[in-house]
Amino acid sequence: MTARWAGPPGAADEVLRSAVNAHRAGRLDEAEAIYRRVIEAHPEHAEALHLLGLVRHRGGRNEDAVGLIERAIACDAGTARYHNSLGVALYELGRIGAAEASYRRALALAPDHVEARVNLANALKEQGRLDEAVACLDHALELRPEYALAHNNLANIKKDRGAYESAIEGYRRALALAPDYIEARHNLSVALLAQGRLDEAEESCRKALALDPGYAPAHNNLGNVLRYRGRLEEAVACYREALAIDPGFASAQSNLVEFTTFEAGDPAFAALESLKAKGGLPLREATTLHFALGKMYADIGDYDRAFADYCEGNALRAREAARTGRAFRLADHEKRISAIVAALARETFDRAAAGCGSDVPVFIVGMPRSGTTLVEQILASHAEVFGAGELPEIGRIAERLPADAGAPYPDGVAALDDAALRRLGEGYVERLRALAEGARRVTDKTPANFLHLGLIALMLPGARVIHCRRDPRDVCVSCYFHDFAQGSEFTDDLADLGRYYRLYERLMAHWREVLPQPILDVDYEALVADQEGVSRQLVDFCGLEWDDACLAFHETQRTVRTSSDLQVRRRIFTSSIGRWRDYEGHLGPLIEALGRDPAG
Repeated sequence: MTARWAGPPGAADEVLRSAVNAHRAGRLDEAEAIYRRVIEAHPEHAEALHLLGLVRHRGGRNEDAVGLIERAIACDAGTARYHNSLGVALYELGRIGAAEASYRRALALAPDHVEARVNLANALKEQGRLDEAVACLDHALELRPEYALAHNNLANIKKDRGAYESAIEGYRRALALAPDYIEARHNLSVALLAQGRLDEAEESCRKALALDPGYAPAHNNLGNVLRYRGRLEEAVACYREALAIDPGFASAQSNLVEFTTFEAGDPAFAALESLKAKGGLPLREATTLHFALGKMYADIGDYDRAFADYCEGNALRAREAARTGRAFRLADHEKRISAIVAALARETFDRAAAGCGSDVPVFIVGMPRSGTTLVEQILASHAEVFGAGELPEIGRIAERLPADAGAPYPDGVAALDDAALRRLGEGYVERLRALAEGARRVTDKTPANFLHLGLIALMLPGARVIHCRRDPRDVCVSCYFHDFAQGSEFTDDLADLGRYYRLYERLMAHWREVLPQPILDVDYEALVADQEGVSRQLVDFCGLEWDDACLAFHETQRTVRTSSDLQVRRRIFTSSIGRWRDYEGHLGPLIEALGRDPAG
């Protein structure tokens, strides 16, 4: 969120008025010269001091701005605008607590100062006080319902919390009020992409670029859209264009890094190390930068330096998660797994199948980075299979159980009657048919659906479940080295990651004991060693005739919107097997959490 000044007001005398006009027109050198002449003649001229502070802020000289505005406040402490402006300069310097105090002083003087209220929300968000930030923005919108910036900033918080639909509505409201608001247009494209709405996301990116062809974030996000569509050369061109506009744009650099295998001496190392040393990047950009450097050092075999950057990237991810209320708490997750095991015991599944008996759904589950995307790509290459990617429907059904069953997940699952199970199952199948009319099988490869296999078994007794497995050390290291956007906060800490893996194993063992549905286990290592044999097993499990296209999965043109999208555009490779050994000396907390025989 960008802090906003209330704007330089008109000055009383003619000399200062001419400076203000130059200031508003962007002729900052001219304005500064006049402000300085006024201050030389009248050292305690509060408005001239304040306005010169604004010019220094516009030029990125925020320390100077703070000093000048503090002098203005010393001359006139009763003007709310001055306190708001001081808060903005302090915010830009990273002095968030001091900025908050300045905004609050502004509001004490002028409770209806909308800009100060929105700026206060920025400071609260930066400190992770999201509920307070939302209340601030709600109040600002009560005062000024047509304030597009407040709608955008409120939508940003919703997006950070994963409430994408609500965020999209907020961005659209901001754009209805300010159609040329390029930041809102870009933010909308990011939220749409997170929802898998690629056509709308691409349209929003291109509209942003029509407003300003030099807006680097829109080039970068357009690259992401094209990448997921499999248009890789165009995606790379977008990332390069973003970097040509802004060489310090860490997200674009990180995206480009994924397409490149680096060699020692590549100038990109010096460029990114310089960017890291300079500091001052927003938290998300700094996180991205460390993950990019980790991958680059891994490419040249400097595993110690790679691991150091991956560690720092994960530490920053954890800070971001804590700030936005998404921090992973192992104790809470342990309680959740225990509750699922207790609530969905064998007797839950003894009753006759009452849900929708369709054999269209195929669920592909497992840990992230366990091969779920590869398995889906193989199956989606079959003429009779549609790969739907990661669908949110099962998670949403679980979230709605209090309304549907009178109790939350997992207790609400056993409380669903036959009619409710049939209705929920039929609704899910209708969603699949809307995505792929005529397909005999449709895959849903949301890895975390392993949490909901009991619900799936009851409402979709005809569905098939494929469980992807991989050496736990490799899968955990791969998770730790990947900069997930949201929803995988358990990967930020090695010990938490190992314990999460063991809890996942516990739940899968429970499902094997109690579920009436067969579960096909597919080991990543076996698939890599015998691609055709395991692929034939997958196709046969889905009740289909063999299709040779499944062996050429890397040639299949389809949208792949997961963290493994680039890998499935290539032939199967073996370099990821045993990768954990390159970092063995750093993995003590993970190995201990996994147990004595993590490969067992």
